[in-house]
Amino acid sequence: MEEVKDVVVQDDPNTPAEEEVSLTPDEIKAVQEENARLKTEKTQLEGDKNGMNTQLIELRKKNQELSQTQNEDTDDDVTKKVKEVVSVQRSQDRDRNKDEAFKAFVRKHPEFHTDNDAGGVRQQVLLDAFSRLNTSESFFMSDFVRDYEDSLKLVNNEQETPDSTPMDEYANTPTISKIPNRADKSPLTPEQDKLREEKGWTVEKYLQMKEKYPKIVL
Repeated sequence: MEEVKDVVVQDDPNTPAEEEVSLTPDEIKAVQEENARLKTEKTQLEGDKNGMNTQLIELRKKNQELSQTQNEDTDDDVTKKVKEVVSVQRSQDRDRNKDEAFKAFVRKHPEFHTDNDAGGVRQQVLLDAFSRLNTSESFFMSDFVRDYEDSLKLVNNEQETPDSTPMDEYANTPTISKIPNRADKSPLTPEQDKLREEKGWTVEKYLQMKEKYPKIVL
């Protein structure tokens, strides 16, 4: 067996050796300052990035709130318009029911028909009585029919009641005054007492009418 000998590779004397780079103190300082500057810029860029992300989040949040507010405003506007339309429609329906109720009332009481009521005198008296009723809660045709019937009762009652006491009965009593005596404790309010005087009723008569027709008499 042949003996294996170690082969030693020698450097080529023609290959130039690497030159060692040496920096002056000023150059080293310049490199260090440049590295510091780059590091600072990197930190600033990262901070700017974070800041932009925060601003973007805030902008998205504000945009979402604005959109929500606009939607709420739109909903409020729609609700308001719907309520206005419903209110107008309800008012028209109420007037229509009132007119139909009057027609039904006239069919039941033909003396109020224009053919039997010269100049519309009866109708006017009836409508005057109707205007004194509290009809704010009336809406359906049946409600107004009842109101017209109550108005007729009021008219008939007023026609049966004397308007006032004959003046000659008090001709020799000049001390009598329409102003109530403060010593008398009347159960009526000033408004009620005024209405009583207009109708020529006594206090007892007024109280009876109020009990009989609570919706008509105040």
